[in-house]
Amino acid sequence: SKTGAVADAFDEARQSFLPPFDADATNPYYVYSAKIMAGEEAWGQISRVVSACLHQDDPMNALTSRGKWPTVCSDMLASITMEPGTKDIDRIKCVVLMRHMLDFYKTMLDKRNFVHGSQEELTQILHLPAPVCEHLLGTYTAPAYHHNKSGHHMSDRLKDKMLLSLLIVYVLGYGRGMKVSDIGPLCADCRLDVLKGCRLLREAGFVCKKKVGDAANGAFYSASLSVPLKFPPPIRARAKK
Repeated sequence: SKTGAVADAFDEARQSFLPPFDADATNPYYVYSAKIMAGEEAWGQISRVVSACLHQDDPMNALTSRGKWPTVCSDMLASITMEPGTKDIDRIKCVVLMRHMLDFYKTMLDKRNFVHGSQEELTQILHLPAPVCEHLLGTYTAPAYHHNKSGHHMSDRLKDKMLLSLLIVYVLGYGRGMKVSDIGPLCADCRLDVLKGCRLLREAGFVCKKKVGDAANGAFYSASLSVPLKFPPPIRARAKK
């Protein structure tokens, strides 16, 4: 039927836009997986770094002393127990992944969504571990030519896909409850309009709610995920008069 075909087309578009998800998960924490979103090799690299840092005298300093860390990531780490055997180890890995993703996203923006060079050269340009760089290029950019130079381009659709992945990793970084009281800090860091951030999260099955703070802070938006997973209905185009 025509309706069935439209529904199938929307399902297909959703599958290509959202990170991999388990629609049958009975716990919201297992709907999306940071490990799957990072890719096996990149997650392995992040895991080794986090594990090594936790065995240093000052784990926080060992992890954050290299390069500049976005404020949103530093603030998240400050709320996490940083010691060997910590129950928060997956949260720490999520924050490290988020830091790499933010660095990658901002570099792409600064370079007007196109970076020249081979994958090996781009690992150096983007200052990212090779497996992380390879996975991010493969997931959020497409090979392209610009002024007769080969490289990688991030289309508006792929940019939105990356922003949504960042938002989901942000929620995962706050733990198993799959909720955050304010998506504003991440949105501010990647120059994303908060209302657009809410729209993206709703596409992934999240509920976003407006909260009104004091006059100085204005409104802010919380996000949460529950099961069974429910996606919003397709937006139908209005017929032209």
